[in-house]
Amino acid sequence: MKKLSILFFAICLAQISTAQKLSEEQKQAILAKKVAFITNELQLTPTEAETFWPVYNQYTAEIESLKKAQKNELLSVQQDSLMNMNSTQLQALIDKEFVYEQQELDVKKKYFDGEFEKVLSPQKVVKLYRAEQLFKIYLLKQTQNPPPPPLGNK
Repeated sequence: MKKLSILFFAICLAQISTAQKLSEEQKQAILAKKVAFITNELQLTPTEAETFWPVYNQYTAEIESLKKAQKNELLSVQQDSLMNMNSTQLQALIDKEFVYEQQELDVKKKYFDGEFEKVLSPQKVVKLYRAEQLFKIYLLKQTQNPPPPPLGNK
């Protein structure tokens, strides 16, 4: 169990530490694409968009806050110190990960089971969940097959 726990956290730390850092401009471009993508997929009317986007922005802020705290918690553990932790300490780290994942799930349930239905029809709430998944797939495909660089005038 101890070796498995160490391996789990070593993999998590490696993934987080090697994650590509995006510039603010890149983040804004992705956000703009996401807004356009979701608006299109949900076929939001101007009135729906006006009430939906503030709720959605609040939702994403809560999720991002949890993910940031989770990342900071995991990165605060030095990879070398994992090798010296006993099984109780390792189990406590794993339990913290589950707590973060449960908190994220709770936020998602709160919004998908209530907040979004206050501003969207149930059908559009389901479409929203689907649109988020499709957008993630779209982003993954973009990173696997990046567009060619623009040709410059010579």
